[in-house]
Amino acid sequence: MSEFDVELGGDRAGVAPVVPLPQGLTLPDDHPLAAIGQLLAAPELYAGIDPDELPFPAHVLVRAMVLHVLYALGDDQLAVEHLTHNELFRCFIGDGWRPGAYTASRERMIALDPNPFALAAEALQAAGWWDRLPYEPDRLRLGDWGNLLQVDFYNLDRLDNRSIQRLLRDVDTRELALALKGAPDPILDRVLSNVSTRMRTIITDEIGFMGPVRERDIEQVRIHITRHLRRLIAQDEILPPSQ
Repeated sequence: MSEFDVELGGDRAGVAPVVPLPQGLTLPDDHPLAAIGQLLAAPELYAGIDPDELPFPAHVLVRAMVLHVLYALGDDQLAVEHLTHNELFRCFIGDGWRPGAYTASRERMIALDPNPFALAAEALQAAGWWDRLPYEPDRLRLGDWGNLLQVDFYNLDRLDNRSIQRLLRDVDTRELALALKGAPDPILDRVLSNVSTRMRTIITDEIGFMGPVRERDIEQVRIHITRHLRRLIAQDEILPPSQ
């Protein structure tokens, strides 16, 4: 059973089945979504994405998220109803749509680096689609989902105390010590000020005992922490770093 099966509460096929695309439905060539779809078909938007990261194809999820924002479809439950039963939307999304997996998948995608939705949002911005009538996109969601690429390990010093404490609950002590080895002083000080005196001693001792460490090993664990940080922000469990 995959991590996504656990998140969705059971067997993937039973909890998040694929809703097939009705036969005979096609997207009119002159509809604006046809032009948007061409932009979203660019392979570079999805380069480097591990297929196992998501329960259905990344391009399907990006298309669903674009519709969610472009048409301001509201919360996830309402959005899924529209995305599943609106024939125009179904044509745009294409095959592989799993409504039961949408929320978990969306949260996972915006925690990825690179974040395909953020790249797609930038492409649509460059083409002027977010400002083109009659669309009135949900700019709050656009900002939340598209700007998480700016959040990473090097923003930890800008988290509030509650948020950094919530993040640290999920980070293994040895991984945290490895990530902090050679970290900028503001980040090191911010993290150590949000742990107990005993834990502070354990972390500093761990860092001291490590000796030389490969830079790529340090960066790998920082990426792991970054992805979890983005996931917690996407799930509204912690606040984004202050500007």
